[in-house]
Amino acid sequence: MKAAIGPYDELFLFLLQFIILSFIYYTMISSVLYLPWLGKWIRRPVGRLVHALVFMAAAVFLIYWMVPMRLIHRLFLEKPVDALLWPDVILSGLALFRGAMLWDHLFGWLSQRFPTGA
Repeated sequence: MKAAIGPYDELFLFLLQFIILSFIYYTMISSVLYLPWLGKWIRRPVGRLVHALVFMAAAVFLIYWMVPMRLIHRLFLEKPVDALLWPDVILSGLALFRGAMLWDHLFGWLSQRFPTGA
């Protein structure tokens, strides 16, 4: 017997998928910092700006191809509306990038709160 999935279950599953995707995206963003020839340049202020802009654009591009991860169409609309395609893609891409940065802040806070001595 298959249990019916309610609207809150679908919302929870979508948000869980989005959180997992943002964690994977965080690992992609942070792995660039460990490249020896690029990591030194990225740690400068201009490098951080370029790094953020490149990965914001990459998040928008990634969301464009991952249709089920678009926020507006998944959370608020019953059927797709063509007029909201690009606002949805841009909003979802920026939300993905911001979610990845929240992971970065969380791990930074945890490393300050619980230092390992390394």
